Parts: sequence; structure tokens; C-alpha cells
Amino acid sequence: MSVCFIKYKSFVYYRSKRKMDYDDSRWTKRRRVKMKVQEHLNYLEGCQNDIVPTNMYFNASEKDFKSHGSNNSNDKQICGHHSEELGSQSDDESHSEVVSKHNFEAQNDQTDSESTVEKSDTCSFSDIRRKLRDWSVNHNISHSALSELLHLLVQCGLELPKDPRTLLSTSTTYEIKDIGTGCYCHIGVSNAIISALSQEAHSSVDTITLRINIDGIPLSSSSKQELWPILAKIKELPTANVGVIGLFAGPTKPQCINEYLKDFIEELKLLMHDGLEYNGRHYNVALPDAFICDAPARAYLKCIKGHTGYSSCERCTEYGVHLGTVVFPELTAPLRTDLTFDQQLDSDHHHNDIVSPLQELGIRMVSSFVLDYMHLVCLGHVRRIVRLWTKGPLSSRLSSSTINMISDHLESIRANLPQNFSRKPRSLREYRNWKATEYRQFLLYTGPVVLKGRLPTRLYKNFMILSVAMRILLSPALCSEHCEYAGKLLKCYVTNFGQIYGSEQLVYNTHSLIHLADDARKFGSLDNVSCFPFENHLGTIKRMVRRPQGAVQQLVRRLSEKQHSLSLKCGKERANKPLKPHFSGPTLPDVPVRMQYMKYRHDGNIISCRKGNNCFNVKGKVAVVRNIVELVSGGMYAVCQFYQKQDSFYNYPIESTCVGIRTVTRLSHQLHGVSVTELTERLVLLPLQDGAVAFVQLHNQ
Repeated sequence: MSVCFIKYKSFVYYRSKRKMDYDDSRWTKRRRVKMKVQEHLNYLEGCQNDIVPTNMYFNASEKDFKSHGSNNSNDKQICGHHSEELGSQSDDESHSEVVSKHNFEAQNDQTDSESTVEKSDTCSFSDIRRKLRDWSVNHNISHSALSELLHLLVQCGLELPKDPRTLLSTSTTYEIKDIGTGCYCHIGVSNAIISALSQEAHSSVDTITLRINIDGIPLSSSSKQELWPILAKIKELPTANVGVIGLFAGPTKPQCINEYLKDFIEELKLLMHDGLEYNGRHYNVALPDAFICDAPARAYLKCIKGHTGYSSCERCTEYGVHLGTVVFPELTAPLRTDLTFDQQLDSDHHHNDIVSPLQELGIRMVSSFVLDYMHLVCLGHVRRIVRLWTKGPLSSRLSSSTINMISDHLESIRANLPQNFSRKPRSLREYRNWKATEYRQFLLYTGPVVLKGRLPTRLYKNFMILSVAMRILLSPALCSEHCEYAGKLLKCYVTNFGQIYGSEQLVYNTHSLIHLADDARKFGSLDNVSCFPFENHLGTIKRMVRRPQGAVQQLVRRLSEKQHSLSLKCGKERANKPLKPHFSGPTLPDVPVRMQYMKYRHDGNIISCRKGNNCFNVKGKVAVVRNIVELVSGGMYAVCQFYQKQDSFYNYPIESTCVGIRTVTRLSHQLHGVSVTELTERLVLLPLQDGAVAFVQLHNQ
């Protein structure tokens, strides 16, 4: 027991000593104020107890009182402190004034202390209220759960509202109108723009260019209710969140597109004419330059035939052939233009002379409707390829043992992928459950490695043509220089795909691959105009709906709460700072080190010593971070090892080094110091038998 007690005392001493090194919290300051007040009251009470017994001496002369007081330390202290009062008045008067003065000072000190406590409590309660509001909105806490929590906190003495709607500033005024069998609420184009501008406080943009997304999602598997929101991002503010312009919910999609888009078009016309005023600045609003939707939504907005129609290609006049399904075997048909679309020269492409209301705005109905690669390539074509390998005809189907080897290899490299890849590789047999990011990951990173030597040569080469072409179109640096070459690769890929897998596989998704380079030529990297951010926001919106009844009303209230809880840190870069200190890493010889860390946040990027997050490109060499150190001089450096040899991973269709892919071997044992400012290009390092393959990382998800 004594040993345990000694350990406990040392632990308490360590904790108390450690707390002295940090700033006290508000609650610690509050406790200390209360302790000081109580000590002062105890002191006054003790003083009064000492004064009262001295009444027997007040009948004597002042000389006797002072001489007797010299033998009593308490009396001496009191008489010395109040010598001026006692020296000029009688004994009784002096005693009464001493007591009254002590009482007056005690009351003043207590009042000041109580006011300090009240002020501290007020600040604390305000801070708690703000944090509680942000926590509730960020974690989508239901009102019933929040109400119960608020009642418990109020019972504990916190000054908080009992109603969640008061805490969250829930909107109670909104207009909902019926459209067909559903209902619609127009939240506003200006509100979406202001929401984005509030996140970019230091932005210097003067013109706002919207990029619109419209898509439908089911609200639940047990209901026919669908949600069709109108979402927007701002081209000039790529890091800002997606904004909501309007919300429609009903058993089907909006049957009348004119009613559905009426409020959106009218407000956009007004903003394009008058602009927008926000925070004392005037912003011009330009015509939306891109509508980013999947194929069914594009056909709905453009009032054209769907993707199963004979004349459904949105970029060329190729007329389909029925081979069990409609396919497009030819690649040389004339291209559609915005002018020919407006004139409806191809009557088979349109719906009985119906004109889209978007044409009133002057939207370019061909070039402004993007072929979204998330749906077209990832969820569409790559999924088709994997299905052909696992469940397709015998000419392209892989053996069960080959599928098992590929699946085992995929699962074995899970730990080698960066931490910001939220979805790790799964078995090839689970491809039906893969998400779009998993198909993209397979196409650009893991597929070239796990398929090499296992997929037949002809199939592997054709897959690599698609992988290289998409890597070029998704890389901002490569896209601007090699966009034409990527377009040629895609045409070659589609031609070979029909020869390998059969002409019946040249469906709408496969045929549309030849037109992807046109979008990259206009908008840059295809990630600039993809549905990935909109799909993520759709999932967030869907989780806000508690029940299928009154979905629009619920969403309007939830979105108003989210708008009120926008934190001041939104839109600001995180400060550069080290994370996870330790003392066991390698350091450079003869270099004085102040501290070691496992992670360092620099300009929004995470530099880490963890496998999967520690590989970077440094002046053309592949570096592996082993430690992060802070020097005595104050600089932050990464202790790295470099691979001594690197080579191309493949030579077809081009050298892999041209697109940032290389094999690396012979990791040096010598340590080098690299400034953290040089670690800007992260690499994905996947192991091989005699080394590794390094890919330039293009995505953070």
C-alpha cells in the first residue's frame, strides 16, 4: 500500500506540475476565484472573533489599550492597520468603525468576486452554447435527443434554452409550393452564393460563375419518395462547399420541368442583370458554364432522348444499332454543335419539338453539359469491365484461381494506401458493392499493379490504354499538354474494346468515352467538373431527413440551422503545426534537435512517418519519411531515405515515367534532411517483389 501511495502521490505531483505549464481553463479560474472569496470571508470572520473579546479593554484609557494590544498579535495587527481611526476617536467609536469598515470591505470584495464569477459564467455559457450548436449540426443530432440533453444541462445549472429550435435558430418562415405530385421550395441562388462567399473571407473574386448539378436520389428503400435538389458550386471558389438552390420531393421526378426550374431561372436572370451585393462588395454573376449531371438527368434537363435511344449520343450524330441493346459501333459521325441543337436539326434526338427552359438563359446545350466521368467511366465503364472479367463470356472471363489471386493482392496492399483514401481495396468478387472512388482507385492506382502478369496480355494492354488516358485527363499538369493525345488513346481503346469483348459491348457509356477529351480541353482536369462533390453533398442532405413525410420542410429547417452554425474557421487554412511528439525516431548526426514528431500539417497537407503517408517526390527522387524533427534553430525538417534506382513500370502505350509512374528499388540506408516545404507532391507506393511502384497521387479520397 505504501508503494502504491508513493506512486499515486508522484503522479498527482506530476499532473499538478504539468498543469502549471498551461493556461488555466475558465472553470479552473472560476474555482480559484471562489476559493479566494471563501478564504477572505474566513479571514474576516476570524478577525471579528478576535475583536469582539477586546471589549473589556475599551473602558480603560487609550494608553492601556495600546499597551495591552502589544501583547496580542491579532490586536496589534488590527490596531496597526487602523491606527488613524483609533488614534483620533474614543475606544467605543473606534471599535464600531473598525467593525463596520471590515464589513463594508468584505461586502465590496464579495460583490466584486461574485461579479467576476458571473462574468466568467456568462462567457462560459455563451461559449458552451455555440459549441453545442455546432456539435449538434455537424453530427446531425435529432431534436428529440438534443431536447433531452438540454433539459439535463439546464438542471445542472447551465443557462441554456430548453427548446432545440431556439438553440439552433431554426427557420420557421419558408414558402413551399406544389408541383405536380410533389412539392418544391426555392432556397435561392443568392443564398447559395453568399454561403460560399462567407467561407472565403479573403477571396478577391469579382465575378461568380456557377456550376449546377441536378440529380435524383431515393429517400428510403421502403418509400417511393425521391429527392431532386438543385445544387451549385462556384468556379472561382473551388474549395467552398456545395450550396443548395432548391429542393423538390415527390414520388417521381418533377413532371413539369418548366415549373421546376421557374424560380431558379427567374432569380438567375435578375442576378445576371443586377449582380449581388455582399459585405459591401459588388459581385457580377455570369451565365453558368457547366451543368454536371448523370446521363438520365442530362436528358431530362435538355428534353432529349435517353441514353437507350438510337440517337442518344449528346456529342455526335451517330445513329445506334440494336444488338440486344442499342450500341454505337462507329466513331466518325459528325459532331453536334450548340447551334444545330437549338435548331433541332436532328429530330430523333429531341422530344417532339419540346424546348428546354434553360435555352431562355442562353445556356449552350451541348458544350455546357459535361459528360461526368464519375458516372460514365467509374460507375459505368470500369464496372462493366470487371463484370466481363468475372461474369462475362468465356472469351474474356478469368479463372477462379486468377480472381482469387487478384483479390488477395488487393486486400494485401490496404495498408500501403494513404490514409486520406477513405475506402481501401476490396476483393474483386465484391465489385457490385464498390463505390465510385473504389473504381477510380482500381483504374488509376491498384489495377495496373494487381493485374500485371495475371490478366491476358491483350486485355491488360487495352486496360492500360484507358488507365493512361484517364490519368492524363485527371492530372492538371498533364491535361493541358497532352489532352489531344489522351483523346486519341480513348478512340483507340473503344475500337480495341469492341474487337476484344464484342460489338454488343459498345453501348452509350463506352461510346461516350471518345468525347471526354473535349470536356478536358474546355474545363481542364475532369475533376473540376465531376459529380464527386455533389454526390457527397447529396448523401449529407439525405441523412438530414428523419422521415419520408414532409421531407422538403425538414430539409429547409436543417439547412437553416447549418447556415447559422457556420464557424469562423470555415474557409481558412489550418495553421502549420507539428503533431504527435515522440522520442524514438532516427535523427541526423551532428544536428541538434529540439523535438521529434510523427506528423506535421503544412498548408493543408499532412506529412507523416506512417506507411502509406510517408512517400513524396523530392526533386525527381522518391523519398520515404522516417522522422520529422524540429531543429534548435527553429526549422522543421523531415528525415528521409531515398530510393537509389528507378525505372519505368510499363512501356505500353507510353513510358510510365511520362505520367508520373515508376518502379523504385534499393532503398538507401543513409539519412537525409529535407525541409517540409519541399514535400508537396505525395506518392502512392505499392509493393512489388523486388521493390515498389510509385504513383503520383491525384486525389485525396
